[in-house]
Formats: sequence, C-alpha cells, structure tokens
Amino acid sequence: MNPISHFSNSEEICCISIGIEREGNTHCGILYKTEKGSFFLHLGNPVELLNESDSNPKFGYLAKRQQYRWLPFINLHTAKQTLIKTKCIAIAETNKSLPFGIYIDEEAHFDAIGKFKMGKDSTGLTCATFVSVLLRSINLKIIDDSSWPEDRPDDLVWLQKLVDYYEGRVIYLREGLKAIQDKLRFTLNLQQTHILRFQKTSILAEIDKLNRSLQGLRKGLEFCFMRFRPEEVAGVCFKDVNEWPFKFEYSEPGKAGAGKIGEDLLYYLKSQIAAQ
Repeated sequence: MNPISHFSNSEEICCISIGIEREGNTHCGILYKTEKGSFFLHLGNPVELLNESDSNPKFGYLAKRQQYRWLPFINLHTAKQTLIKTKCIAIAETNKSLPFGIYIDEEAHFDAIGKFKMGKDSTGLTCATFVSVLLRSINLKIIDDSSWPEDRPDDLVWLQKLVDYYEGRVIYLREGLKAIQDKLRFTLNLQQTHILRFQKTSILAEIDKLNRSLQGLRKGLEFCFMRFRPEEVAGVCFKDVNEWPFKFEYSEPGKAGAGKIGEDLLYYLKSQIAAQ
C-alpha cells in the first residue's frame, strides 16, 4: 500500500485512504486532486467536515496523517473518478459540518450541489458511511448491508466510548460558556463584548450539534445497530469495482467478504505501525 505522501505525485484522480489515529481507532476518507493541489476530505467529528490540503505545513494531511495508506481504484473508469472528485469539491464547498450518527438508510445521499440529504431513518454519518454514501450518491454501491452483523461487542465498546467522549465535550463547552457569560456581566469594552458574544454563539451552536448527535448515539446503546467499520469500507474500495457491492461474508469457499477484508487490512495497518 502507498503512503499518503505519495498521492500528490501519483497519476490518480482520487482514492480512499485509511489509517489508525493516536487513540487507536481506524479512520478513513477520500483523497482527491484539483488544480489547487490535493486534499483529504473526511468526517472528523460531529461538528467538523475536514478538507485538509497537502500544502499546509501544520494542519495539512501530510503533517497530521503520515501513517495513512491508500491504493488506486481497480477498474474504475476515469469518468467515474472525475465524478467522485467533483462531488468531493461540491461537498467541501457546501458543508462545514455534517450530522454524526450510526443509523443510515438507503435514502441518505449528497445532492447535485453537495448538500447532505438525510433519510427518514438516518441519524447521521460516521467517517466510513460518509465514504460509502458519497460513492452511492454517484451510483457506486460498495457494500451490501443485508448480512451485516448487529451489536458486535467491540462496536458496543466503541459506541460507549464515543458517548462518553462527547458527553465530556458538552460539559467542557458548558463550563466555557459560563465563563464567557460571567465576563459579559462585567466588561464595559464594546469590542470585547462583540468578541465574547460571537464566542458564545459559536459554543451554543457546537453544543446543539453535539447534543443532537448524542441523541442518536445513545439510541444505539438501547437498540440494535450496524457499524460499518472504516477498515471494512476502505478494504472493499481497494478491491476490483466489478466485485462491488460486497457482502459482509459469503458462503462460497475462498471468497472473502467485507468482514475478513477489514480484518486483514487492520492487521496490515497495525503491523506497519509496529515496524516503525
């Protein structure tokens, strides 16, 4: 597999990239090129859609995601790759944030201008379903969820950690909000008042988005849910497009489903880190 640093100088228009974050979670997104350079588009958390460039020395994807890997699409026509790039540009320009959630249905898609349209049974996206829904929006279905397992023990642990993290984030933001409100009571400086009010509005908006995401995440602790893991989604994207969509597992001997493909990819990523 190719290091993420090799994408800019490759002949590829776009591809899927995956890596392991410092917290130990896998994370995936889409690399694509424009006349302005190359970018990594991915859903970072409930309040951020990130479109990281390769040119920013501190905040670009080269600085932050050196462990990430990618492979070219196999047998995906250039016209389709161009459509993926065009959709990425539209989504990056149209959205600053996307709803974060674990429930997704067939109606969820990105429209012609890149706006996310959530189905009636959807609560939002994860980094993995962001990739699959984006591709599905241009008629590329990569997974068949009819056999996907529900409530895998590791997924429940992952979900509880998410809930705990974002609940803690809300508490932290509310403490910051209280501090701003206290300052507003005593400041007489008009410019400082404007700054504090802007900060207050931004924090309230972030708390609102987090609470809406938490509502859907907590639902997963009470009811069944399917988790499409980043290594499973990225793994099938690395396979021949003529094999899409992939089931989670197959009954035919020797035919690997998304579950096994994801396990093998995760083992590879961990072995690369261990070797460094």
